[in-house]
Order: sequence, then structure tokens, then C-alpha cells
Amino acid sequence: MRTKFKQSLALLGLLLALSACTAAPALPTATTTLPGQLTPYPSATPSITPSPTSADTPTPLPSPTPTPITYTVKKGDDLFGIAIRFKVGLPELLAANPDVQPNLISVGTVLVIPASAQVTPTVPVEELSPTPVGLQLGQPNCLPEASGGTWCFLPVANPQSFAVENVTAVLRAVNAAGNPLPDRAAYPPLNLLAPGGTMPLLAFYPTQDGQPAQASAELASAVPVPAEPARYLGLAKLEPQVEIAANGLSTAVNVTLRLADSNARAGQIWLLAVGYDAADRIVAVRRWESSASLEPGGSLEAALTLYTAGGAITRVDVLAEAHP
Repeated sequence: MRTKFKQSLALLGLLLALSACTAAPALPTATTTLPGQLTPYPSATPSITPSPTSADTPTPLPSPTPTPITYTVKKGDDLFGIAIRFKVGLPELLAANPDVQPNLISVGTVLVIPASAQVTPTVPVEELSPTPVGLQLGQPNCLPEASGGTWCFLPVANPQSFAVENVTAVLRAVNAAGNPLPDRAAYPPLNLLAPGGTMPLLAFYPTQDGQPAQASAELASAVPVPAEPARYLGLAKLEPQVEIAANGLSTAVNVTLRLADSNARAGQIWLLAVGYDAADRIVAVRRWESSASLEPGGSLEAALTLYTAGGAITRVDVLAEAHP
């Protein structure tokens, strides 16, 4: 009896073992979730997902750093001519180069050009574009200077009923042997050419170019002055006092400057004196600049001496330009 009971237990154990080998895997027992608690679930290895950048927040860019403009002085250059080419005031040019002596400037000196410079003289002549604005060009008058270079003065007249600015021309010349010289760009000492007005354009031929014997000019650019933004202020009628020396080699010019609008204020004023000889050729040019602003209702006294680069001065034109 005891033997049969043991055999029965062994048979029951064998059946249970076989059942364990073929049964489905056991399911986990559900865990009761209490109110207000979160049930953690297993997941794959987490990865970092970048947060999207808001379209309303632009990526900041580095602030641009302006590249300073420099100019290397060449033979025949002077500070006045350099200021004219870059359309900056002579005081501004001197202030930007405090170590430079105006009367002792040497070839190779590197000048810092103020940030207010409007044009550079290194623009190739062939890149100057023609303009539909019709201006009248006179005959260039080319006069040698002490350094051996040559200044050419080109009168340009505005027959239009509106003012123009950015007036430039191209000078083409040949030497005494008839050989062509490099083309030169001619720039104005003032930005503004009023309707019915005339002013000179200036071009310089260094010694190495040779002295022009004959020259002709072609208008390169001139655009109407836009109404907005207002870059120029009207001046009251000029009544200059001009005293030409007996020999005609110099002229003293004095003028009182006032704005046409007594409520306006000018931060910068330029005065230009142009001397002509008996043949009505330009022989002298000089520009004066205010060192002080012109306050509303006020006036400025301007005085300069004009020296001829050629024949005797017989008459003088005085022009002025004011900026806010």
C-alpha cells in the first residue's frame, strides 16, 4: 500500500513537470493604481530631442565692424585735393589724421579717411555710368603746379530747372607729342549744382602721367536731387565782398552766410570761390568750411584768399552749400 502511494506521488510529480514545460508564460499581476499616482512603464533608452527654436526669436548675428578706409598719398597730392575726391571736409580729414602736418605731407603717407566719406577716388573711370541728366561741359583748363603734376579745371553748367548732385566727368588728354594720357576722373568741390549754376570739376595728373597739352571731357554722372530726404538747406542770397589784387594773382573774399529758413539749423556749410581769367577760364579754386554750426536766425562770417594757378584773376564766383 505504501509502495503504491509513493508510485502515485512520483507519477503526479512527472505530470506536473511536463505541464510546466508546455504552459504559456505567466502574466504579471496587475498593480492597483491609487488615485493621483502615475504608473511607471518601461521604455527604450531615452534620447534627447532638441527643442524647436521659436520663429519669433531670430538667431543673433555678430554686429558688422566697418572696415576703415585709407588712402596712400601719391606724388602731387595735397590734403585739399584728397578731401575733394572723398567729399569730406578738410577739418574732418585733419581730425582723422592728427599726426599729419598739412604742409609737410609726404608721398607714401597713409591717411585715414573719415567715415563720412561719400566717394572713393579709386573707382575706375570705366565704371562711371552715364546719366540722362543733360549738363553743359566747358573746355578744361590744365595748369601745372610746383610738384610737376597738373590740375585740370572743368566748368560744368546746369541748364535744367532742378538741382543735380554727384556730378563727375572723365577727362581724356594727350601730351605735346600727341600721345594719349591715362583717363582721369574729375570731381566737384561741392555736392550740389543748383539750376542755372556753374561750378568746376577738378582732376589731377601726376608727374608720371605727363603734362596734358590738349584735353576733352565727357560727363560721367549727374542725378537729380531727390525731394526726400532733405539733405540740403537753402541759403539766403549771397552778397560777397570781392577784392582782386592789382596784379590779379590773389583775391580776398568775404561773405555773410544766413539760412533762408530762419528756423533751420545747419551743421555744416561749405563756401566755394572760383576765379576766372580774362578768357573766362578757371584759374583758381578754393573751398572754405565752417568750423561751427549755423544756429536758427544766426549768421556766419566767411573769409578766404584765392590764389591763381595761371593767369590773372579778373572775376570771382562764390557758391555755398549747407547741410542739416
